[in-house]
Amino acid sequence: MKVYNYDEITKEYVGFEYARLDPLEKGRYLIPRNSTTKEPKPGNDFEINCFDGQDWTLYPDYRYEKAIKGEDLATLYEVKEIGALKEGFVLIDDEQIEAIIKKQEQARLEALKLEQEAIANEENLTV
Repeated sequence: MKVYNYDEITKEYVGFEYARLDPLEKGRYLIPRNSTTKEPKPGNDFEINCFDGQDWTLYPDYRYEKAIKGEDLATLYEVKEIGALKEGFVLIDDEQIEAIIKKQEQARLEALKLEQEAIANEENLTV
């Protein structure tokens, strides 16, 4: 008999195994701790099955992914828990992070250039 194992703390599905027959009771299987005979539900990317003691429930799972709010790198964080992203946040990959950094660096350089031009204009006016 196939049994489906779940993590003791997070209750997330971690795999399956085959239960052994009970040597003392004919036809009965030994169900290991943190296991169930109920099959997990089919899920998609970024979803995980968690067992509530009765049934499996699919939850969003973005763990180990990076998320950001807008283009504010100060809000960048690595998702560490099962569940939806924080409100207003979206997933972001390393390429997108690099593009934001490059865009911000270009904006800083442009601002610095404008500041230098303003200083040069002031110096020309005072001469």
